[in-house]
Amino acid sequence: MITIKTYLLSGGKSSRMGEDKGLKSLSGKPMISYLVDTLRQLDIIPVIIAHHPGYKSFGLTVIPDKIKDKGPLGGIYTALSHAWETVLIISADTPFVDSKAIEYLIRHHIADRINVLDYKGKIQPLCGLYPFQLLPKIESNLIANKLKMMDFVTENDANIVSIPFESNGFQNINTPEELSKAEYEISNNFKTV
Repeated sequence: MITIKTYLLSGGKSSRMGEDKGLKSLSGKPMISYLVDTLRQLDIIPVIIAHHPGYKSFGLTVIPDKIKDKGPLGGIYTALSHAWETVLIISADTPFVDSKAIEYLIRHHIADRINVLDYKGKIQPLCGLYPFQLLPKIESNLIANKLKMMDFVTENDANIVSIPFESNGFQNINTPEELSKAEYEISNNFKTV
């Protein structure tokens, strides 16, 4: 059993999708439920960071952002403020992150550093481990409105964990077009877990 506090970020505006992404139906079930199911395979019960009351239907702890409208960095701030320890962060708009990738990240992490996955040369800052001692730095960035995740990861000496195997998990679904593409891939035997 993996004992790491895990948070699913679903508190964004979903402006490109037009409605809350995590609750949007993807092949007959809410998008975020794919991640919830994957995490359950690892005996991880996540906390959802969201504002929409619909998330309460999952029977999980749902908390709002401590500081609204600060993007993913604000979500990480909320998670660390809630957990008071290192947290695993996954974005709700990447529903197909698989258990193998999560296990690999946890197995190859370096304590007290940001640890993020790299897949085929693309860093995934929203599938990562963030240590509690970063809380003051994150707070400073939020106050200064320095919200770019890649800048934050680069500036804080992240451990980049490269995945040596194939994964379908890093497809972001932010728009109706990307949702339609994901629906098509699922209906054509796209591996989702």
